[in-house]
Amino acid sequence: MPIHFKNVNFHYPNSANGVFDINLEIKDGEFLAVIGPSGSGKSTLLKMLSGFATPTSGSVILDGQDITRMPPEKRQLGIVFQSYGLFPHMSARDNVAYPLKIRGINKEQRQAMALEALDRVSLKNWAHNMPLSLSGGQQQRVALARALVFSPKALLLDEPLSALDAALRVEMRDEILRVQRSANIATLHVTHDQEEALSIADRIAIMQAGRIIQLGSPKELYDNPVNRWVASFIGQANLWDGKISKQNNHVETPAGILCCDTGNYPPGTPVTVMIRPESIVPGIKQEQPQNNILQGTIHADRFLGSARRIDLQIKQALLRIDTLSREPFEHVTIPAASIKLLPAE
Repeated sequence: MPIHFKNVNFHYPNSANGVFDINLEIKDGEFLAVIGPSGSGKSTLLKMLSGFATPTSGSVILDGQDITRMPPEKRQLGIVFQSYGLFPHMSARDNVAYPLKIRGINKEQRQAMALEALDRVSLKNWAHNMPLSLSGGQQQRVALARALVFSPKALLLDEPLSALDAALRVEMRDEILRVQRSANIATLHVTHDQEEALSIADRIAIMQAGRIIQLGSPKELYDNPVNRWVASFIGQANLWDGKISKQNNHVETPAGILCCDTGNYPPGTPVTVMIRPESIVPGIKQEQPQNNILQGTIHADRFLGSARRIDLQIKQALLRIDTLSREPFEHVTIPAASIKLLPAE
């Protein structure tokens, strides 16, 4: 494994904060994103890999070598920071060539390697431009080229898209993934943006209070969160307190009794009922048995352009719905397969 956090702990002085019991592997060529609320330990994880923080205990392994106490400059890591960190007095080509200069590569060779790296991020024609003459997306690509020019053992991305506007972030995350795949390099990406992580990561680690709460593919985390907190953190979700009904494969909810797969939960067990808003069908699906058809009153109706977001009051429950339908409705169908049961909290 190119990257392996092995039983890693880090304690901030005079504080209960830190990261605890981190065991995490990132495979060669894998793109792993780390997400979580502020203070969850995401940046600390990146700092320990980059060498700007030393674990209190445990080991950080890079390409089979223990680098736990190795100086940052000797770790052979490519890093793209939130601020990009470009030298304003250097051209794009000289910025990209700088890591090669400090590694003792002669000028002619490093200039050629820098141009090749800029070509990889489609900026060869901007090689002589100064950073301040480049757009935010172009500066981000220069920083990415600089991080990869010396063929590092791994790539670290510290919220590199947070300074860009929404439309450019979408474009640049696709560009980052394209370049990462081309380089086939193990990548650790720290971000606050859930959509960003879901769209480009092979796996996602969700952190809370210094611990990894769940690790898996984007689909696994979205469809099968381990608990209510993860379900509420990843995307939108209707989360209700429920109880397994005595009727086989039914659950009691504030909106009524719903049919679903109750798994191994015995009758009477308290559970959390999760329903994603986009899985709810406005109106009545005639081809389905007359299960999980509910009637309510629209509490809020928001037009989002590509979709509508509706809050429907059903008995004691507020049901959030994301739909493409523009038609009025008062009934909804909740497919049994879209209802997930999580442990009660």
